[in-house]
Amino acid sequence: MNNEAVQKEAGNVTEIYREFESWQVNLGDKTVHAKRMPGFFRTLKNYTQSSWLLFFLVPYLRWNGQQAILFDIEHRQFRFFNLTVLPQDIWMLSLVLLILAMTLFAVTSVASRVYCGYFCFQSTWLDWFTWIENKIEGAPTARRKLDAAPWSLEKIRKKLVKHSIWMVLALLTGISFSVWFVDAYDYWNN
Repeated sequence: MNNEAVQKEAGNVTEIYREFESWQVNLGDKTVHAKRMPGFFRTLKNYTQSSWLLFFLVPYLRWNGQQAILFDIEHRQFRFFNLTVLPQDIWMLSLVLLILAMTLFAVTSVASRVYCGYFCFQSTWLDWFTWIENKIEGAPTARRKLDAAPWSLEKIRKKLVKHSIWMVLALLTGISFSVWFVDAYDYWNN
């Protein structure tokens, strides 16, 4: 390489570094506010995430006077409508769970982000919490302005309402998880 080519290359590298200097990087001192993007895939995501409503509703289904689906640890049985799986039948349940896990692995190896983006409970709850935050505090730019603003009654009201709704959703999630293991109607009556 001749001297002129080396100087030109050095000039290109210097120009690239100048571009990097103008970038704004969050070093962890500011809150990152997620933005919900509209469109076809957002609509599809909303429909697939709505399947998680079954998590809240299924424990209240009744079948022959009992909870339709129940992981009854106290009596060592798993009830699925008319089917009762006892500890000696656990190999069948293990086989079903193994097949479901292998299916999940196969699907994610082909379409890696489909499960995480559209079906994963963690993404779903994050999306619900972001939606609540968006409805109460506004778009990400409005949330950044609200965070930067001094404390006022309006800011306290918005933060209090948002966190209260978040706490109710978290409480309902915890209760919904626990009623999969005890009869839902007995749970509320005790």
